[in-house]
This record gives sequence, C-alpha cells and structure tokens, in this order.
Amino acid sequence: MLLPDGDSVGVRPGAIVVIGRESPDARIAGNLAQYDGVSRRHAQLAVEDTGVTLVDIGSTNGTRVDGLPVSRVPLTLGPGEHQVHLGKTAVVVIDVVAGGQA
Repeated sequence: MLLPDGDSVGVRPGAIVVIGRESPDARIAGNLAQYDGVSRRHAQLAVEDTGVTLVDIGSTNGTRVDGLPVSRVPLTLGPGEHQVHLGKTAVVVIDVVAGGQA
C-alpha cells in the first residue's frame, strides 16, 4: 500500500489493516493525519491468501475505488493499481500482487 507521501506499507495474508487518521499503524496514522476528509477509522483492508477486501468502516466522507463509491469491495489480484480515495482529499494507491500481498 502506497500512502500519499510515498511511504510504502506492506501487508501480509491474514492481516486486517485499519486505514485512517487514528490507525494503529503509526506510519498510516501520521501520513493521513493532515487530511480533514479522512475519518479516524476510515476503512480497513482484509488480506487473505485468496484476495484482498477493502471495507469502508463507517467513514463520514466515504471511500471510492477507481472513482466508484464503495462500502465493501474485493480488489483484483494480479499486477495493477487501485486508486483508493478516502473522503475528498487523500489518495491511497494499493498495488495488489499475486500471493495476497498489498
């Protein structure tokens, strides 16, 4: 997962990663703290061997993937990026590769 400042966060199968201004991961929280449109607990990534699911967890300003509003969406495995917008301002790029790493 590539954050707006260019910091990369690896995610392994079995992980559930909270994305937001108060994420338990200090790199994520610190990176998104400056964006008012991002909720404290905005979305989460659930990573399994079979794929990655992005879930909006009650954010105020919504979550969009590749321009479409979503509440829960599986992300395609394989090369390529998904543009994930948290609210109106922050963008997270998630590159999903085979093997379930994001």
